[in-house]
Amino acid sequence: MATTYNQETNNSWKVNLDVFSGPLDLLLHLINELEIDIYDIPITEITTQYLAYLEQSNMLALDVGGEYLVMAATLMAIKSQLLVPRNESLADEEEMWYEGEDPREHLMELLLEYRKFKLVAQDLQEREEARSAFITKEESDVTKYQEHIPLKADEISLEDLRTAFTRLLNERALQDPPPTIIERKQVSVSDKMTEIATKLREADSPMTFSYLIEGVLRTELVASFLAILELIKTQTIKANQSDVYGEITLRYIQKKVKKEEVQ
Repeated sequence: MATTYNQETNNSWKVNLDVFSGPLDLLLHLINELEIDIYDIPITEITTQYLAYLEQSNMLALDVGGEYLVMAATLMAIKSQLLVPRNESLADEEEMWYEGEDPREHLMELLLEYRKFKLVAQDLQEREEARSAFITKEESDVTKYQEHIPLKADEISLEDLRTAFTRLLNERALQDPPPTIIERKQVSVSDKMTEIATKLREADSPMTFSYLIEGVLRTELVASFLAILELIKTQTIKANQSDVYGEITLRYIQKKVKKEEVQ
């Protein structure tokens, strides 16, 4: 985030801290400006620069910028811990200030966490700005363009097939064993169309929807369902349902050969 400056009548320059969202934002800005390694922060240098920013922006008043002053105190405390000489005469409690853990470590963790969320926020803002350039068309009611053909007593609708498929998926979820890592096999809808059409053509009687996809891998269920829909659409197979919520049966339709095709 860029720093802004205001020129006073006495030609002095003041740093405007309004552009920063807090002391961590200012610290991160200083680290980037000074090209400092965030994993090895030179506390003396960063503290000097930080206090200079506060002084230039008149933030060293107790009634203004309290959180910035708290961070200033934290930086000076870390600086003093690093400057304490290490000798055997120090009391145990004083020794714990710097031995075993770098006093800068907590500050580094805060800065890394803040930088992560700041980058995410920037990414979301960029996406929002990019999305604002698009105009979304409202949904159109296309039902009036759909041809309504009454179903016969034993015929089924697409919604019936969807309901049956959802019910089978739920049953599979209860019956499937714990997942195991296996090699994924790519199955196309056209392959499934050929497989299902062949099964129904060679069958002596219609097959139920559940029986037809019994044993099919879970990863192939969607391809199988789409294949059945396409076969119904092309009038290669026919789906029937004897009663509401009853079992759906599928049978192969023997296409009639036209006379000109025989000659």
